Amino acid sequence: MTVVADSSSSRARRRGGRDVRSRRGQPTTPARLLVAGLLAALRASVSGLVLCLVAALPLAWTGPDGPSVAGTVGLGGDLWLATHLVPLSFPHGPVSLLPLGLALLPIAFLVRAGRRLAREVEVSGLRQAVLAVVALAVPYACAGVLVAVSTLAGAEHASLPWAPVATLLFALVAGGVGVLRGAGLGVRVAGLLPVWSRPTLVASAGAAAVLVAGSALLVTAMLAVHVIRVREITASLHADGLAGVLLFLVGAVYVPNAVVFALGYAVGPGFSLGAGTVVAPWGYEGGPVPAFPVLAAVPTGAPPALAWFVLAVPVLAGVVAGTLLVRHTLPRSLPRAALAGFLAGPVTGGFVALLALLGGGSLGGGRLLEVGPPALLTGLVAAGEVGLVAAAAAVVAGWLARRRTAAESLPDAGQPVDEVGRGER
Repeated sequence: MTVVADSSSSRARRRGGRDVRSRRGQPTTPARLLVAGLLAALRASVSGLVLCLVAALPLAWTGPDGPSVAGTVGLGGDLWLATHLVPLSFPHGPVSLLPLGLALLPIAFLVRAGRRLAREVEVSGLRQAVLAVVALAVPYACAGVLVAVSTLAGAEHASLPWAPVATLLFALVAGGVGVLRGAGLGVRVAGLLPVWSRPTLVASAGAAAVLVAGSALLVTAMLAVHVIRVREITASLHADGLAGVLLFLVGAVYVPNAVVFALGYAVGPGFSLGAGTVVAPWGYEGGPVPAFPVLAAVPTGAPPALAWFVLAVPVLAGVVAGTLLVRHTLPRSLPRAALAGFLAGPVTGGFVALLALLGGGSLGGGRLLEVGPPALLTGLVAAGEVGLVAAAAAVVAGWLARRRTAAESLPDAGQPVDEVGRGER
């Protein structure tokens, strides 16, 4: 009886194991992908909406009309769409200068949803990955449309045409990254890139990292220098208690925008703080700076003595790009190294232009209609600066690498020729 029971239990375990494997190995049908993508989009959108509704409660409480259910829900919907950088319409004009720090919220939820989706449906190929991303992005964009429609009743509402576009782009990019990570297809997708383009992309990524890091360091240094002005502006706003906490949080989520402004300053074109107000390394032109603590770092009046030294940031970015280019591939000729280094400039410039476009915008009508660095001009100047310096750095680094390689291949001058030949044999 014991033997029979053991054999039957072992057969049951084997049968159970086969059942589990068969369930896990079931084909990923389009219907299953659609249902899983819909659930993933629902989880990501609802999670973000709940957090935004919670964040809208103190904002509604400090409002002039007091808290209300309809006002809190509408404010939460507007805040959720603002995290996707959807422009908002106010009675005094459009507001498209939205905090880049809030964009981390939907990105985190979408990456997590994409990873979970890839594991649930067991994405194993690029075709399934594309279908999974589409199944996630389309319902998420529909949620963006529904939220935008629900906010139209209020005086402040999100832009209905931009809501599906922005939410769809966020879902495609962030959700796509999550799906590729969950399925382990990142290396395979990178392998689809042409071999000749990979060193240039690596060099451009290094240049972009240097530009962003240098701009962040510039913002930190300017805030440290003008810390007294920061305190004065904060005190003049009379933000105490909950209002003070909200002011601090708003300033924190706008710090990435300040880094983008500093990027325009370091590249050269500078940035605007409204009509007729330009801040650049050669000086400050225009009216007074808006009373906001982060803007205390703006250098007003005569340019600082070391203002032109910030232009060393794009030069350093070009040097890093050229050095990375040679480290990842030893060019066969120096002209090819120069061409590859120069091509890193337009790629970096495109990234800088995108950052300037997302980090700037309007703060209503009138004087603050245009705030931030000019996207096209900043991208073109960055492309030229990084490209030229990267080409020169790639030529120098390639020449030094070829000399070093040639020196290492020569025999030691103090070693006899017969010993060298015997050692090689």
